[in-house]
Amino acid sequence: MGNNQSKLYKTPEYKDFQRIRELSRGAFGRVLVVKYKEEPDVELIMKRLPYLEKKDKQVADEEIAMLQKLQAKYCVRYYGSFVYDDDICIIVEYCLNGNLRDLIESMKGWNLKDRKKKSFKVIFHTLTGLGYLHSQGIIHRNLKPENIFVDKDGTTKMGDFGLAVKMMTKSYIKAARTKDYTPPEAIESNKMTFQSDIWSLGVILVELLTGKHPYEGKTQDETMKNISSGRMAPLPADIKGEIKEMIVNMLNIDPSMRPTAQQLLETDIMQLQAEIEDEQEKVKEIEGKQQKVEVIKKEVSQPKSIWIKIRDDLLKPISGTQSQKQEIIKEQEQGCDYIIWRFEDQEDEEGRREAIKDGLIEGLNYALQNHELNSISRKYSEAFHHLTKTSDQIDLLIYQKQPFQGLLRLLEHPESLIVGDAINSIICVLMSGTDTTSIKQQHPHFTSIQQYDGIRKMFQLFNKNKDKHSKDRASICIGYLFRSQEIADSSMRVQIIKHLISLLSDADKWTKLVSKLALNQLAQNTVNRSEIVKYVDLKKIEQDLKQAVKGNEQQKQSILQQQESDIFLLYALIYEIEDDQFRLQIISSSIIDSILAIFTNRELSQITFTHSDVFLSLTHPASNEVRQQIYNENPYPALVRLLDHSDIQIVKRIITSIHNILSTGVDTTPDTQQHPHFNSFQAYGGIQQIYSLFQQNRDKDTKDTAAICIGHLFRAKEIKDKQMRKEIIGHLKTLVTDSDDWTKNAAKPRLRGLAQNAVNKADIEAGGFVIPEDDDDSDKEDED
Repeated sequence: MGNNQSKLYKTPEYKDFQRIRELSRGAFGRVLVVKYKEEPDVELIMKRLPYLEKKDKQVADEEIAMLQKLQAKYCVRYYGSFVYDDDICIIVEYCLNGNLRDLIESMKGWNLKDRKKKSFKVIFHTLTGLGYLHSQGIIHRNLKPENIFVDKDGTTKMGDFGLAVKMMTKSYIKAARTKDYTPPEAIESNKMTFQSDIWSLGVILVELLTGKHPYEGKTQDETMKNISSGRMAPLPADIKGEIKEMIVNMLNIDPSMRPTAQQLLETDIMQLQAEIEDEQEKVKEIEGKQQKVEVIKKEVSQPKSIWIKIRDDLLKPISGTQSQKQEIIKEQEQGCDYIIWRFEDQEDEEGRREAIKDGLIEGLNYALQNHELNSISRKYSEAFHHLTKTSDQIDLLIYQKQPFQGLLRLLEHPESLIVGDAINSIICVLMSGTDTTSIKQQHPHFTSIQQYDGIRKMFQLFNKNKDKHSKDRASICIGYLFRSQEIADSSMRVQIIKHLISLLSDADKWTKLVSKLALNQLAQNTVNRSEIVKYVDLKKIEQDLKQAVKGNEQQKQSILQQQESDIFLLYALIYEIEDDQFRLQIISSSIIDSILAIFTNRELSQITFTHSDVFLSLTHPASNEVRQQIYNENPYPALVRLLDHSDIQIVKRIITSIHNILSTGVDTTPDTQQHPHFNSFQAYGGIQQIYSLFQQNRDKDTKDTAAICIGHLFRAKEIKDKQMRKEIIGHLKTLVTDSDDWTKNAAKPRLRGLAQNAVNKADIEAGGFVIPEDDDDSDKEDED
């Protein structure tokens, strides 16, 4: 049960524990080492405090409340409490390696190099813990070596929160602590702040490095005077550089001049220690997983699949004695460890397919649906999530196993990381339904979610507003679920749309992109779309987009971020939405001029998929009137420039945009006339650029569209470049039998248009090729 791993599976009673020895006693009570009879191999601390008088009850209740609040990695773990006789018994983790006083004593014979190595680890752990306390508005007030403990793995943990107090609205609180670690402000004015804890930790750091208290006098009074006046013993000459600077700053007599815990964690010394800690954690995690995996492998014998073994374990209800329950959970968690080890950061679709075939999802579903929530550790939710982080095909197989009941139940779990895993798994499964069905249809998983009151549960999670990750993903899920469907609850509609719009400028790239898509899904419904439009100010967007990217790096990033958010919002309102009126408003507000200016003047590396995507969406779905207005803005020079972009996805969208604008020229003039855009294209070498793209052969779709664009431009006009004529006509002839309907139907009229010129026609008919007739294709030329 020690070291943050185990749990008490019921409310404890005194009879559940076996007394081992007494550590200390006094007026405050007694501290005992005990064993929990259900798990006798681990020792715990039982702190017995008087609980009769009102004042005693207040003191004990405050300490318990503080322990419950401060359940963090670098704080001693609290397991529970109960009343026995006239006392209250508080059960906490027992750290087998004692406290820092023991460590300081053991280090007296060490050299400075070893002292530093150990001290930096201790201070990093304690600073991280202090940073957490302070972020919760809590001052420890009694930081000293005796109250900082070291567990069996060498992790340093703060304890004894009996004097810890929440700052609330004051800028200070009264002092209450051990004299040798009392900062100057507490001695002089009986006031303490967060920086008071920093001073105490500075004293501890000096003790770790030197073995001596820096303010120690011959008497207690002399020590207190030294502290009050800031008169400390000189540091040894070999304590220098950043570590000396840290100590001097932490022990500054003026509290306002001391650094915060976070500022100290950002020093080079602590950043290096953080890297060391991260590497050690990774190694430890890998070793732990490998050990558990080996245990499972030994237990599984062929021909029985390892997945069947894990499934069978997961299907076991948690019942029996406490020891039996713990054994069942242990087996199930080992199975989850294997799932995580096997699939974390691995594509391995075949492995997932095999696991699903052998019933692994059914096993996880049973556990998530039936176990008590407090017995479901993160191993279960993390294992499920790693199964869903894959292709749409695998997630559709998972969907067929009806996973939503268990995942939605986890949204009520008290541990935020488990809630996060659950909502992430839901998103993955929802996306498989989104990606494999038409955007014009209701989401195929809507009914399955609603069967378990899922939308209400997600909206409830959204409104808890405790964890940004879960709030964001809950809003994204709701956005996807109401694809092409009105959010009838007006309050939900307003809140979800407002939040999704705010996420368009989120620091996380994935969150921004998925929020854009969620808004677009919602915008397929006119009521939802009307709500989104309320947040659009076309004039402001035009001003944002034409703003030059200059200033310092932070200012440049701010400008680019705002421009990206604006473009995301426009995209959400026009992608796959037929609304000529809104597109014409965008054009008339000069937004398209600003986008074209970006294409013309910005370095190609700074032009992103976002820019090309929104431009393409302006050209499709759109009427000839809209495209003619775009053509009137002289877009071709800017668009042709982007054909040299290194990102093929951007190039693909730009050549498609060119095609869509060119098709308007075809639709609005007779077939026997030269294309009306030919001269403007030819004027700056645009045709040669498209031909060059065709020859690069970077991507089939791009090559095909380039050939079709040249076919547009040379309608009823000879392609005088013989090599170009041969290659373009030859390629278009192959496309009339292409497997893609759009490509096939676009190639046929291009050949007919080229055949309006006798030279072109002769090359087309070479080899007995028959030019397709008008009724052989639908000539649907919009491309998206």
